[in-house]
Amino acid sequence: MFTYIELPAPPFDAIPYWQALTASKTIVLVGIIETLAAISLIINSYVALMMLILLSISVNAVLYHIAFEPAGLPLGLILLGLNLTLIYFNKNKYKELLKT
Repeated sequence: MFTYIELPAPPFDAIPYWQALTASKTIVLVGIIETLAAISLIINSYVALMMLILLSISVNAVLYHIAFEPAGLPLGLILLGLNLTLIYFNKNKYKELLKT
């Protein structure tokens, strides 16, 4: 399978988590979503939608680093911050969703 970056071995406590992600092919889905998000940002189309979808991945990254690998937390928080910034700049596109 094609790999962007060779990842280091996960912490011992996180091994079952990574095994579950790999066995369920969730990690492949995350890669596809991240690739589609990158393409949408490059072509400036469906950015608001992709940022909502990426929000779940960003929050999961932060929670993973809080639980298993605190050293990577700053990068997770940067990822989440950038995601929230783009959501904020696209807030007008969410008005219909948030209308009560």
